[in-house]
Amino acid sequence: MMRLWKNQTIVPIIKQAAHDSTLDICLWMYNNLPIDVQHRTIHAENAYFRNIEMGEEIDYSFIHQSQQTSASLSLSPRCQQNTKARHRLKWGPPPVGELRLDVDVYRVNEQYLGRLGIGGIVRDSCGYPILAFGRKIDFSESVLECELRAIKEGLEVSHEAGFFPTIVCSGSLLAVQVVKNEELSSCVVDVKRLLGVVNGTHLEFAHRSSNFVAYSIAKFVCFSHTNFVWVAGDFPYWLQELVNGDIST
Repeated sequence: MMRLWKNQTIVPIIKQAAHDSTLDICLWMYNNLPIDVQHRTIHAENAYFRNIEMGEEIDYSFIHQSQQTSASLSLSPRCQQNTKARHRLKWGPPPVGELRLDVDVYRVNEQYLGRLGIGGIVRDSCGYPILAFGRKIDFSESVLECELRAIKEGLEVSHEAGFFPTIVCSGSLLAVQVVKNEELSSCVVDVKRLLGVVNGTHLEFAHRSSNFVAYSIAKFVCFSHTNFVWVAGDFPYWLQELVNGDIST
């Protein structure tokens, strides 16, 4: 996808774009900006909008310049429908007294081949974060093995810290299906063993839009210099803001 960086104007790009071409933009980031900043962002005058690749992407259709008085962006009807569907996929808390673990994987694009991050976060029934972790790993395994490893390491880190989530959500539907089937790779065996530590623990698939915090952690660790485990009280501001976005009404 195309990237835009801080202070880079999008007006020339819009002027050169063919009718009905698309720009991938971070819907989550855009919708969380103040209204006046949103307006400046759309009109390519906002200095705060750094790398718009981060987050849940969505296609924004260019409005041809002859159809408008200024170079702005608008959602096509198809994208508006997709946006409504994505907005329905919200993070759901676990039952009262229980914990939920979300994990996901992020692979850096072509110029950084070999770098992959796994991230996870444990939250309680109120949506408050208890623990978060990020691990950078070499991309020497299959994508599926990396997704399974994210589940495994998420459970291991949680248990070592004394937390035992009963709901475990992965961003990979295939990984969830593999664990629930009878395939017995060493990683699957480990995942099943860890899921069995607490009776009633179950594994679920979580769509990216409802698993965005874990995905963002996985992406963050790809560009950080070290692995990390954060506990309540140590979370950075950006992570707390993402969590607040999940629990806000």
